[in-house]
Amino acid sequence: FNGKIFKNYTESDGMPSENVDGICIDKNGIVWFVNSKGLTSFDGSDFTTYGKENGVDVKRWNGDNDVVANVDGSIIIGLYGAGVIIFKDGVAKKLTEEDGLMDTRAHAIDVDSEGNIWIATDGGGVFKYDGEDMVHFDVEDGLASSETFDIYVDDYDRVWVGTFGAGVAFYDGEVWGSLDIRD
Repeated sequence: FNGKIFKNYTESDGMPSENVDGICIDKNGIVWFVNSKGLTSFDGSDFTTYGKENGVDVKRWNGDNDVVANVDGSIIIGLYGAGVIIFKDGVAKKLTEEDGLMDTRAHAIDVDSEGNIWIATDGGGVFKYDGEDMVHFDVEDGLASSETFDIYVDDYDRVWVGTFGAGVAFYDGEVWGSLDIRD
């Protein structure tokens, strides 16, 4: 959309697939999206797709994927049932249990101003990854529910988490709180 008209892009324009999920724009204005073929960038004229051969394996395509551009130039992909992929400079790193990601059912992801990756999972709580260490937050830490559906980091680096049946949880960097029907 250029402010006046919409332009639809299809496979005939060079898109690898018309099944698109998770879209973001990086600091250089490049549009990135996840699709059934992998991770695709669009610079306004050309589409470039990074697939299995680049370490971006979306074999579990299910339409519940997320993508965000990080402040360090990396693109973070959350794949429900397949975990999280960090893609930078043509190289993909998949976060696994070895990195501390104990639940690969990533519903949503976001990043804070310091480049920390926040991951909302379906039953495993919330994870924060700083590039080296993974921190896990769950009900015992004050998270409203282990079943999380969405995550958003606001301009003050507060983390907001939509949960299944327990309202909205929020984290100020020290303490978890929540809002529910009582509020």
